[in-house]
Amino acid sequence: MKKRKGLLILLSVLVLYTLIELPLLTTITKVWVDEPWYGGTAYNFSQGKGFTNENVTGAYGGDVIFVYPLFLGTFMKIFGGSLFASRMFSFLCGAILILISYLILKELIEEKKYFIVFFVLFALSSTVYIVFRTVRPEALKIIFSSLSLLFFIRGVKRNPLNFVFSGVFIMSGVLCHPDESVFAFIYFCIAAAYSMREKNIKPIVYYSSGALLVSLLFIAFLYFVKNMSLYEFYLYYGRRLSVYEGTVIGNMMQKFGNIIKDYGLGIKRLYILLFEIGTLTAGLFYSRRNKKIFFISFVGFMFFVLSFIFLERIVTRGFISIIIFSVLTYTLILVNERKNKIVFFVIAALGALYLLNNGAAIGYLIVRDSGNTPYQYIEKEIDSRVDDGKTVLSHLNFYFPQKNNVFYNDYTIYKLTKYRVLDSLLITEDIDYAVLSNSALTGETGTSGRTEKKESMTDFIRFYEKALVYAQNHLIMTDSIVTKGYGTIYFYSRNK
Repeated sequence: MKKRKGLLILLSVLVLYTLIELPLLTTITKVWVDEPWYGGTAYNFSQGKGFTNENVTGAYGGDVIFVYPLFLGTFMKIFGGSLFASRMFSFLCGAILILISYLILKELIEEKKYFIVFFVLFALSSTVYIVFRTVRPEALKIIFSSLSLLFFIRGVKRNPLNFVFSGVFIMSGVLCHPDESVFAFIYFCIAAAYSMREKNIKPIVYYSSGALLVSLLFIAFLYFVKNMSLYEFYLYYGRRLSVYEGTVIGNMMQKFGNIIKDYGLGIKRLYILLFEIGTLTAGLFYSRRNKKIFFISFVGFMFFVLSFIFLERIVTRGFISIIIFSVLTYTLILVNERKNKIVFFVIAALGALYLLNNGAAIGYLIVRDSGNTPYQYIEKEIDSRVDDGKTVLSHLNFYFPQKNNVFYNDYTIYKLTKYRVLDSLLITEDIDYAVLSNSALTGETGTSGRTEKKESMTDFIRFYEKALVYAQNHLIMTDSIVTKGYGTIYFYSRNK
């Protein structure tokens, strides 16, 4: 009977998740820069070109930290490289995470009715809503870190051999996104402390063995595939650390302000931020009363603290790694306090307010973006007007329909190309098409609507003005389409 009840809850949650996430998948939100960046590397891999950014020239698009493009590229090999297919991969990652979360809950909570609390709060998180409908590695990395948590718990509760899988999965998460290395360090410290307490060396040895296995495979990839040393890798990715430029902890006040501005959106989402960090903090006070609550909250809290101190910035989508621990902690606290009616009511009220805030955030996104032109339409229109294999000057958010072209855009790092600078490209006759829109000049980010950085806007304006002058002087305008969200898109060709 209990098993049937659990499966019914799981099925209901998957239906709820699908109803929330799947509609308007290419409409909400608009395509933003990291999607074609990672999508480009994954598509190149699917075409047998390795982990390269050759059509979206740049860095940090999964060309070295390769596990996300590996999985997404395999998916593209089967279902194609459209934005819809790429976002569908993220959607399916969310469904898999729900299954993993169900297994974690079974290890932590006996009364399955409380599973509903976790799933509703998690599935209706506005950050979760965005993560599983955009092409970013967070959609996959959270699967690996959740699997690592699951096997860590099983290692403590049952067979220490599970620590091997915990180490393997957390390092796989690191190879999706380097920020997950914070989790790898936290689990290492906890496994070491647990081994000392139990006077049993197996947990730390098993965990380290699993992590080391994946690390050695990655080092081999660096040396033999990328021809890169570990030091070169540090120079490549070390800029994500606050210690990279020589400071110990970076500018704390600036980083705190960034979190308030980026994640809290000032005061718009401030309660969401306070709830998630406050819940983890509250869980620390259960160190003697409830070890499960303390463990979950400690991992989530330390991830936040160490990320805040040592990473250059905690990106908004990176908060999904905090959210899952925060909502798990909240659910465990609610279960623990179920017999204390007053405390239970207060906790339930705080959770309900969190749910309402997230619901309002998702509702705002839907109202704001539901009228946008579906990207599927834009892909079709651009693809019908631009021949494959030609050289195109365009914007990065138009990459998907032009993925089979030589693609220069407003984010191309030109020093990595044969032209070295944009101006060197623009004095040639090499460009066959230009697909331009001034929508990037609105100065708003695609998801939150925050104002773009001043230096970024300067670069966008400079690129657009130069590209437009080139198109008007060297090419022929052949067509235009009016869209909502992407402006009027103008098509220029060297031939009529």
